[in-house]
Amino acid sequence: MEAISLALELRVASILLDEKKGRRIAKERGLRPIGLLAVLEYSASNGWIDFEDAVARLQITTFRMSKMVLVEIRQRLAQRRP
Repeated sequence: MEAISLALELRVASILLDEKKGRRIAKERGLRPIGLLAVLEYSASNGWIDFEDAVARLQITTFRMSKMVLVEIRQRLAQRRP
């Protein structure tokens, strides 16, 4: 809630959130929540990181991610490759 309050106070458009309830509340307040996987996808698409390595590292933590979201991101990244 503090992150959402600060984002509203600073009048930013986007906020990094992965928690489902927090994302819902942020949307209700007019913010655009962006998840960690979206940040990793963006970074991988720019060649800054290896997406699969980053996901492998996340999988050994308590971070939970949707298999369907991973499939979608992998497909988008594959389409961007030359």
